[in-house]
Amino acid sequence: MSTLYLHAGAIPTTRTELSVIEPPAPTDTWHPLSHYDFATSIIDTLHFMGATITTENYGIKEGDTGADEFFGLIEFEHEKLDIPEGTALGLGFRNSWTKRFPAGGILSKKTLVCDNQAFAGVDAFQFKRKNTPGLARELPSITASAMMNFLRTADSYLKESAALDRHFLDQQYGNDEGIILDHVCCQLAHEEAITWSNVRKVRNEVLRADGPGGLFPRRGRGITFGDVMQGVTEVEKLSLNPISTPLRMSTAHRVLMDMIDYTTAEIA
Repeated sequence: MSTLYLHAGAIPTTRTELSVIEPPAPTDTWHPLSHYDFATSIIDTLHFMGATITTENYGIKEGDTGADEFFGLIEFEHEKLDIPEGTALGLGFRNSWTKRFPAGGILSKKTLVCDNQAFAGVDAFQFKRKNTPGLARELPSITASAMMNFLRTADSYLKESAALDRHFLDQQYGNDEGIILDHVCCQLAHEEAITWSNVRKVRNEVLRADGPGGLFPRRGRGITFGDVMQGVTEVEKLSLNPISTPLRMSTAHRVLMDMIDYTTAEIA
């Protein structure tokens, strides 16, 4: 499940409402990209690439320009991708008219976009571009190129994501979930996927009765590595340094997949 969090001053908006908000006047080197054009260009490119859009969610921080910062999240399906039932791929993107951060995008199965600048997922692709004069012209090719690259590697990407969701912690060291979770969280901290100060926070988030973020109730099932990944996501979105989130999320994914690969090899 991908999520757009608006809890740091941004307000929900629609693409229709974005269409009437004009960007600031450009300079010779800085051409602020229209938020409406940004979202529409991505959607048009996804349609051209054969995707079907399932949901659109947007938010803005108004500020001096009426839309200083823009955050978007689009979920979609594609006939060439064997996406697990009940899930969708999320393409998150953001832009700033105050030069606080560049225009950027990230595609993932569980994408996080937050108005505190947290911006992450189990990486499929990312891009960052400053609001230069050529950005609006080049955006469709950036998105199309990223989608083509993603489609080439989608099978392995989706298999890894599915493995996180179906592989239980007790398949690794025994049936004491608490002890195993302690080990996993400490390993994540050791590899700098989370800070040591967040070990307990991640552990408590994973162990919530209603699942990480209240989104994945276990109803008697065991804890999966996917629950741990979502727990990291939930804690990271409140990080004091959300700029680091993409790297941390990628590291967490690698650490957890290494654990799954080790367990699978041991069972074999």
